[in-house]
Amino acid sequence: MYQFTAANPAEQKEVWDIIVVWVLQHPNDKIILISDFNSAPASERTKYSLPLSISLRQADARLRDFCKDTGGDLASLGCHSWRRGKQSASLDNAVTWNYPLSQPQVCPFEAKHKWYDHVVLSFALPHEDFITKIKAPKRTFNIPTDRVDVVFFQRNLLQWHKNVEQRISPFAIDNEEATGESLLNKMREEQNIMRGKALKLRGRAETSRRRARERRPNRSKEQVHVASTPPLQWPTHRC
Repeated sequence: MYQFTAANPAEQKEVWDIIVVWVLQHPNDKIILISDFNSAPASERTKYSLPLSISLRQADARLRDFCKDTGGDLASLGCHSWRRGKQSASLDNAVTWNYPLSQPQVCPFEAKHKWYDHVVLSFALPHEDFITKIKAPKRTFNIPTDRVDVVFFQRNLLQWHKNVEQRISPFAIDNEEATGESLLNKMREEQNIMRGKALKLRGRAETSRRRARERRPNRSKEQVHVASTPPLQWPTHRC
């Protein structure tokens, strides 16, 4: 915010009144107001003549009254942030509500093409407000049926190659002239084939594992197959 100068006391008071009403409507909010207040706390001014210093003291008093009426904490630099000729003052300050500031610092604008009479103002914010609490997402091991399992795919890469080569040949010769659209369609078709082979390979492995879990203990796959085969019925002949 930029406040009116001390030469405009009525405009200064109007701005203060507007901010007072807004701040009092948000008593529990964390608010930071950093501004060129054109008012210096605790007479932090030098080299001002007597007639002008009277209006400046009144402007400084309005800043103190504003902080008192709203319950704000004035964070002052303790040094002059504005300088022009022999005159200097601490005009750039911060007022906070429900939010502490620390480590006030000032540094000049670094611009060779223009001279600035104000410095850059900065404060340190409470570090605990910026600590990010990382919440790890809940892991799930249920792999969707339409998604390729990367670990399983890497372990069965050779078998996948064999299965894909039965459908896709790198030496196939197209009789018709290839166009951009035909090449794109062929690429998509081959991608679907490769993906389908990977999913089919994983599906077979899951079926095999499921059947292994359902198999009774101390029985091999061949024993279960034999046990499930009905016995042979010998024909009986009557004489």
